Amino acid sequence: MTGDPGVAATSDPSQASAGNPCSPGTARCVDEVTSEVCNEEGKSFERTRCEVDTLCLEGRCVGLASPRGKLDPARFHTVRGEGWLNGWGATEPLSTKSFDKLPHPDAVLTGVDAPKLTSLCAARGFVTVLTKDKKRKGETRRAVLAGYLVSGQQRPVTVLVGMRGGARVYLNGAIALEGRRPGNEQPLQDEVIADAELRAGVNTLVVVVEQFEPAPAGLWLRVRGARGEPLPDLRFASAASEDCAPEELLDVRWSPRAIAEGFAVEAHLQAPGLWPRRLGELSYEARLTGKKGEGDVLGRGAVPLASLTGEGASVSMVAPFEEAGKAELRLRLEATGRGADATTPAGPSAKPGAASSGRDKLAEVRTPLVFRGDLHRSIIALDAAVTAAARPDLPSGSRDSFTHHVATLKLALAEAHPDLPWLRAHTREAKSLAKVLLQGQDPYRNKTGVVHRAYRAKVDGALQPYLVFVPPSYKSEGTPMPLVLVAHGLDNPPGVALRALIGEAPDMASDRARAARHLPAFPDQGAILAAPWGFGNAGPRPLGEQDTLDVIDAIEADYRVDPRRVSLTGYSLGGTVAFTVPLHYPDRFAAAAPLCGYPNLKDYRNVRGVPHAPWEDRLIDQRYIVRYAENGLHLPLHVVHGGKDGPDRSRVVVDRYRALGNPVTFDLQDDLDHNVWDHGYERGRMISWLTARRRPEVPPRVRLVTGEHRYDRAFWVRLVGREDGARRGEIDAHWVKDARRVEVTTRNVEALALDFRGIGTIDGGTAQVVLDGESPIEVSERAGEAFFVRRRGAWTRSDEAPPRAGKKRPGVSGPLDDALRHQQLIVYGTLDPAQTETNRAVAAYHGSIHATGAETRYPVKADTEITEAELTGRTLVLVGSPSSNRVTALFAGDLPVKFEDDALTLRGKRHAGPHVGVSLIWPHPRDAAEYLVLHAGVTFRGTAYSRFLPRLAPDFVVYDARITAQKGDLLMDRRPALDGGFFGEAWD
Repeated sequence: MTGDPGVAATSDPSQASAGNPCSPGTARCVDEVTSEVCNEEGKSFERTRCEVDTLCLEGRCVGLASPRGKLDPARFHTVRGEGWLNGWGATEPLSTKSFDKLPHPDAVLTGVDAPKLTSLCAARGFVTVLTKDKKRKGETRRAVLAGYLVSGQQRPVTVLVGMRGGARVYLNGAIALEGRRPGNEQPLQDEVIADAELRAGVNTLVVVVEQFEPAPAGLWLRVRGARGEPLPDLRFASAASEDCAPEELLDVRWSPRAIAEGFAVEAHLQAPGLWPRRLGELSYEARLTGKKGEGDVLGRGAVPLASLTGEGASVSMVAPFEEAGKAELRLRLEATGRGADATTPAGPSAKPGAASSGRDKLAEVRTPLVFRGDLHRSIIALDAAVTAAARPDLPSGSRDSFTHHVATLKLALAEAHPDLPWLRAHTREAKSLAKVLLQGQDPYRNKTGVVHRAYRAKVDGALQPYLVFVPPSYKSEGTPMPLVLVAHGLDNPPGVALRALIGEAPDMASDRARAARHLPAFPDQGAILAAPWGFGNAGPRPLGEQDTLDVIDAIEADYRVDPRRVSLTGYSLGGTVAFTVPLHYPDRFAAAAPLCGYPNLKDYRNVRGVPHAPWEDRLIDQRYIVRYAENGLHLPLHVVHGGKDGPDRSRVVVDRYRALGNPVTFDLQDDLDHNVWDHGYERGRMISWLTARRRPEVPPRVRLVTGEHRYDRAFWVRLVGREDGARRGEIDAHWVKDARRVEVTTRNVEALALDFRGIGTIDGGTAQVVLDGESPIEVSERAGEAFFVRRRGAWTRSDEAPPRAGKKRPGVSGPLDDALRHQQLIVYGTLDPAQTETNRAVAAYHGSIHATGAETRYPVKADTEITEAELTGRTLVLVGSPSSNRVTALFAGDLPVKFEDDALTLRGKRHAGPHVGVSLIWPHPRDAAEYLVLHAGVTFRGTAYSRFLPRLAPDFVVYDARITAQKGDLLMDRRPALDGGFFGEAWD
């Protein structure tokens, strides 16, 4: 046979009669050099050997002719696992002049004067084509990647790319896909998806990568079927003269864990895309080597190819140490036996049918290990105290804090942390705590100084660290102390924030992590000081705000804190926290001191300078903290800002405070830029100002303004329901004690509660409540909440809380990011194999820092792994439509969206097209306290596009491929939505 594509492969057995084994014309590959075709009678398959320089794919012998002549079959790799094309021929970086000399990018494959192509390999799938260019002077640099895809038949495909910089993909000389992304953004897999067509035989694949910024430029790239399904019969070859070595395509990730003997080490092996066809099972041998030579063999075994190119395979071993020192763990890998394509020729001189076999050295991968000797043993010995900390009489905060402390030490051992003085000091502290623990006592009860604490977060079940300074004057049985929290700046550890608060901030250009580990002496100012972690840089966003509140709860549970003298300060990102959290929860704070914050949401460049959808205006108004200034009636602010740092950012709150007559100090330092913390926190003076403030216990007047159900109370006033969820609700309540009367004015309120426990009992008598000037309503209870509801335009007293079942309420109100405050389980669908890969990737994204803005990882499971018990008790984030996700199908009748083969319908609007997707939040039909969140598309594309939602998203958004024009940021901006908005107060 020649290079003719041959007979089309079919697999339909319906034409075969009961007595015939096959249907006429059916073709199949016995191996990569042998084709079989069912004869005209359907009696048997007739076998044909493919010629040299051909491959059997999908039942046909495919010629390997290319612009450079016939290609060697041995050069072609299988496309396995996640399918990344991660081994290319690449040019050197090209200037604009050099690139313009190419008549067409495909000229790198055909031109006489084409630039040389060298091998470029990427073990983890993302190909960095142009490295960081610090000397770049504005000129766009380019590089060209080239390779060959061979297909057994002509077929429609999708080309999927994620990029940093710019990329243009040429398939057989025509542009198949192009896009551009900023270099400072994290590239997503499958960011841009385009339709294309492969022809039978060899296809040229050329990519022009462009670098517009100093940041590195590169891409993820894979080719999938028209429905997104993997195409196992594709083959790919680099256009370079040399191929990537197998070890250059093998992703190895080491995970050492400190144990008594030394380290338990796991090596995770994965081939995320290309893999040599001739290599099959891998054998391995692990050795620990040091100064004295090879060392002993730690283990031997084999890794099958199927696991290597799928989810990956793990190799585990124990690396024992007898004495302190450094060593290297070496994992030697060899190809053994025959590859998956058993009869593939081993090279250009091999005869058809010659199989590769025997043993070939493949790779040796290494990782260093450092054993700290007695220090290592001391840390491992702390496990006994961790076990003792599990006793039921120990406060949970103490148990969690000690467990986290030891876990931090073990991680430092595994990572060979270089800061030995810190590691020794942190170990001594742990041993001191352990001694008290093993005596049956709480080691934190009377511990003073800087204390490393942790609590277990409800949202992800992980231990969240925070720092506390307990002054020497604190006594566990003494007078309650004030508490001052400080929120850190961007990329600052809590220790840096705590240092800054006492006037000992490090140089922010220095090693801030080291500065956070080595803290100075702290003065005793008669207050407990604390620095939350804030889930990293979550700041004022949902998880950051929740962390601030949870740290206060944890400290109040473990220390004698005066609840009326809790205050919050912070700088930069933390300054925004210090504006936002107290105005959302005004009855929890005595005062706040924001330094160089940016509460001016409406003036952000990515808000002011872009178009707004109506629902975005509503979101902005809800999140604009200036709108909550009325809540600061009893919340003094001390605001510090630099005159060279855009002081209007803080001034918007200050001006509103002043207009309302609320207490505010504005310390504007005209000669300072962003760093005002050295001035504002000098000699700890802000601590003195904050601790001198005291929250009123029973303020006679309370103001409450809110645009979100979650922020529903202040002191003795609670807003239960709004008439119009699109507008803010406002309550101004005044307790006239002498007249035994509460005077209330409202705006956009349909139900409220007054807590007479918060304003004093009525002592068996009665009081009057006058709402919006209407006739007084008598209240005679001795204590408790009294409820009032507006019915038919008039206020009436209710004996119990107005029912909110089926309505929006605190914790179940949307919008989409409100789910971040809940314990979540992210479930991806596996019903449709063509969509499983995308569903899994999207699920991982929505549980990551890129989607949440916080360093947390929500658990992710396949729909087949979910138990009945896991369906309730948490918010479920469902990835995939009912046709691809079993759990989505289970709740399909309860969701407001309906899917068809080519469309979806939401709120009576039908949106047709294979690229349409929807993201929405909805009350959980089986758990009144939780949500269902759905990210799903008509096809896999719509599901993939859910990763492009902005941070401010409403209850629902319907989108198509145009949403990929941008990612991140606050608003849709250049991403037009097909529909979007809020469900009504009754979720209608």
